[in-house]
Amino acid sequence: MRTLEENYRIFGSLMTEDKVWFDRTLSFRDICRWLEVDEKKLDSMLIEEIGMDGQALMDDYRAHIPDFLRKKYGIECLTPC
Repeated sequence: MRTLEENYRIFGSLMTEDKVWFDRTLSFRDICRWLEVDEKKLDSMLIEEIGMDGQALMDDYRAHIPDFLRKKYGIECLTPC
């Protein structure tokens, strides 16, 4: 059984390295199920550490996709990315 801190680190890796947030069908709740971690506990830790809950963080990453594509490739994302 992993500790909450280990699950926090794994969630961070899933977001930054594996970029799971690109999958718009995936929710924070889904990731918590994968990790077998209590969603409220991980949410509380995220709020304490970065000031955002898990779903808000995923949504924030997703909101920046058009800027990322524009800056990196000069692509204008006309539909929801």
